[in-house]
Amino acid sequence: MNIREIKNIILTAFLGLLVLPFSLRAQQFSEKEVKAAFLCNFPLFIEWPENSFSSSSSPIIIGVLNDTALATITKRVGGNVKISGREIQVIQYKNLDEVKNCQILFIGSSYKNNLTSIVSKISDKPILTVGETEGFCKQKGMIGFSKKKSKFGFDINDKIARRSGIKISSKLLMLATIVE
Repeated sequence: MNIREIKNIILTAFLGLLVLPFSLRAQQFSEKEVKAAFLCNFPLFIEWPENSFSSSSSPIIIGVLNDTALATITKRVGGNVKISGREIQVIQYKNLDEVKNCQILFIGSSYKNNLTSIVSKISDKPILTVGETEGFCKQKGMIGFSKKKSKFGFDINDKIARRSGIKISSKLLMLATIVE
């Protein structure tokens, strides 16, 4: 068994663990449901600087930039879930100017032409940027969803995350393709 096969087995198991607690028990999942499950579970493997939250009970805010369908599904998947005593709250932002205080920001492919500008505007904040545009991590995004053949996965640019004060667990890094 080669390393790629092992990573695929681990990723499959990880995905299974992601969706079971969030009542998505159907055999087939839409791409948006898979992305929502990942978005709601990434906080299990992320450590933000203490000043990222106004208090110890502040929610983990997942911002979705101008994607109503994904925001709706993410709210359903993350509803009533607590991670380290923090509830998950999902906010849909219509534009980047609305993004004030979130821990995760999903940037959809509709922003592929403005991606570098968007990421640079928030690069000084401890916001985990997640995107679906091809090459997202090479454009200084932190986690980029990828789909190769029928397999769903993600890339991580850990160097950019660390610059923002975000620590990504080695458990999550081991499931990703690392991009610098």
